[in-house]
Amino acid sequence: MSDRDVHIRDLAYRIWEEAGRPHGEDERHWEEAQRRYAAAAPAAASDEEAERARKEASRARKRARLAAEQAKAAAEATPQPAPKPKKKKARSPA
Repeated sequence: MSDRDVHIRDLAYRIWEEAGRPHGEDERHWEEAQRRYAAAAPAAASDEEAERARKEASRARKRARLAAEQAKAAAEATPQPAPKPKKKKARSPA
């Protein structure tokens, strides 16, 4: 039995108890539980999506910060080119 079915079953049981435990109305209680579950599911899904997006944004910021730190370290570690030697003037033959 899936988590969804377990949740709906428990919800239908609570609805049945709230109604005073009437006999023969199990289908109505089950349908009401399904409606309530469906109404609550999109809100939970959007919360999960928002949390997932927040975590991904956090990971992206960390990756960008690490890349910037690595680029800075690489730039500092790169040796500067040596100065060019001075050209010697040619002497005239004497």
